[in-house]
Amino acid sequence: MNDIMEYSKVVEDFPSSSIRAMAAKASKYENAISFGIGEPDFITDEKVLQETAEKLNMCTKYAPANGMKELREAYIDYLNETLHTDYEVDHTIVTNGGMAALYLGLKCLLNPKEEVIVPAPYFSNYKGAILMNGGKCVAVEVTEENDFMIDYENLERVVTERTKVILLNYPCNPTGSMLSRETLERIADLEMMEKAAECVYSSVSSTGQMAALAALKYGKEYREYMTAEYEKCRNYVMRRLEEIPELSCVKPKGSFYAFIDVKKTGMTAEEFAERLLEQEHVVVVPGNHFSSNAVYHVRVSYALPIEKIEEGFLRIERFLKE
Repeated sequence: MNDIMEYSKVVEDFPSSSIRAMAAKASKYENAISFGIGEPDFITDEKVLQETAEKLNMCTKYAPANGMKELREAYIDYLNETLHTDYEVDHTIVTNGGMAALYLGLKCLLNPKEEVIVPAPYFSNYKGAILMNGGKCVAVEVTEENDFMIDYENLERVVTERTKVILLNYPCNPTGSMLSRETLERIADLEMMEKAAECVYSSVSSTGQMAALAALKYGKEYREYMTAEYEKCRNYVMRRLEEIPELSCVKPKGSFYAFIDVKKTGMTAEEFAERLLEQEHVVVVPGNHFSSNAVYHVRVSYALPIEKIEEGFLRIERFLKE
């Protein structure tokens, strides 16, 4: 009898994370600067922390399976005010983050072998969520020449009778691109049967939901401050890239990622990332982690203090001069 348990085919096919792999390699360097993991450097707003702490005694029981009604109401108010929509509370559930929401949505919608169209490059966990729900990931390549926006004609060509979902990740991770309103409206007119489902709930901790409610209540001013800081960081990154002839980048229109073209260095993304880490202890993510058409791009997260970004680009510049 084999003592080694065999994993399911879904798990075997699940894409590994180059992001985590690069972070693990960087852990042996005390002075490493990581542009790898897209995690905001800001701490939570003090008002949010304070209100959450004061209400901890209300967070000792299970929350409703679909989420606290007060939180769902606050979120719907925010959404309708911001996007001028008319959603209702019954249209929402609370999940453990964005990937959990995506996973549960796919669980409700997909039957075995049905197709999910995804613009590529894309965050690799999307493919994992599709595979784990029995679907087939159909990649539609986007190009730097088109600002990494999906081309409607290319999208239309891959829609089949088995297409169930078109997954639009904008602002895009990893490219930072946005989708034009015109393209979005054309996609909305595609002849695909609309389906809705109410089949899966997600039990989220009461403490987390109370903190989310406080964030919706107090977060507007702090969110605007964070956005302004990200814009400063983005502008600095673009300015530095203009000063380094071997590198180029389409200006990110959203998110906190820059998808940098390294082809002029004569290195692939993998080579560039590995050598940069070894020589200068700077972490970037190879573009082939996100799709096969990004072998000459690396992703840089600028969700860092500006001082670290400055030092990181000094090291990148030195690396290329060597």
